Amino acid sequence: PPDPVAARPPPPRPRPESRVSVTALLVPIAEAEAEALLRERFGELPTACHERLAAAELGALQRWGLRVLAATSIDDVLADI
Repeated sequence: PPDPVAARPPPPRPRPESRVSVTALLVPIAEAEAEALLRERFGELPTACHERLAAAELGALQRWGLRVLAATSIDDVLADI
């Protein structure tokens, strides 16, 4: 018998305006991860910290996530170097 999967037409290609960038998908994930790491390490986070996380770009969130490992304070993590 013929292969039913091979008989299917290919899925339609997404229109350019419907595509979402990978960065746009990763930022909320990185923000949630950074927030969870900070909260685990330092306890309840101040409002200013939440605001910094919400406004941060992907690169900053990734750097902050790594800094949590050696930081002694939230300020050490969020310091601009």
